[in-house]
Amino acid sequence: MNYVYILRCSDGTLYCGWTSDLEKRVSVHNAGTGAKYTRSRRPVELLYYEEYEDRHEALSREWHIKRMRREEKLKLINGGKKMEFKELIKERRSVRAYASAPTHEELVQILTEAQQAPSWKNSQTTRWYVAESPEKHEELRQALHPANQNKVANAAMIVSTYVRNVAGFTREEPDNEVGNGWGAYDLGLHDAYLLLAARDAGYDTLIMGLRDGRKIREIFGIPENEEVLSVIAVGKRAEEPAFRPRKELAEIARFY
Repeated sequence: MNYVYILRCSDGTLYCGWTSDLEKRVSVHNAGTGAKYTRSRRPVELLYYEEYEDRHEALSREWHIKRMRREEKLKLINGGKKMEFKELIKERRSVRAYASAPTHEELVQILTEAQQAPSWKNSQTTRWYVAESPEKHEELRQALHPANQNKVANAAMIVSTYVRNVAGFTREEPDNEVGNGWGAYDLGLHDAYLLLAARDAGYDTLIMGLRDGRKIREIFGIPENEEVLSVIAVGKRAEEPAFRPRKELAEIARFY
């Protein structure tokens, strides 16, 4: 039997190969004696495989899959279905080069799904300002730090704010020492939902905190009672960003 397979490497990239012994080949990859590409990207995980009686047919299929875009490979892995949650959070990346932006309808869908995030007493103080027109897009791009301006050339951009003195407040008095930190906390939840909703729709994102808040307030006429936090780029990736390792759980979690 011949197998065409797809592995997920430790940096999140996908590798496609062919073999006549699938179990042995995966073990060889993880031992560091397989393909050159996987040697520095261990451990690898088998995500998908196809079986073929004919070796030439298998090699032809391998050639075809290797030329697929990442999105096409993921769709193949998931049987044409949307990604499961675990796969979704593994696939999210901060992308710094974009090929195209979502349509208006897709942006509406992404933001509608992001609205499902929880908030303090369901106060829903998050506000989004979407730069869709070429004029607004360029104005907002110029309000970003110079290092980020070229990164968002082909992406849609969303300014995220929250209404002050609502979340964490009762009759304009803070309920505890966190104060408006709760508004920022709720906005973070909504933006996290936005990132995952975008990834689920096949788009990537970049959160940018280096921006001219005063200029952004002028561009969109943002009320003074709203705090401008970040600008989020949304678009189709034009590059394959590497996975950035996370800290060990023991460094950030304590169990008692």
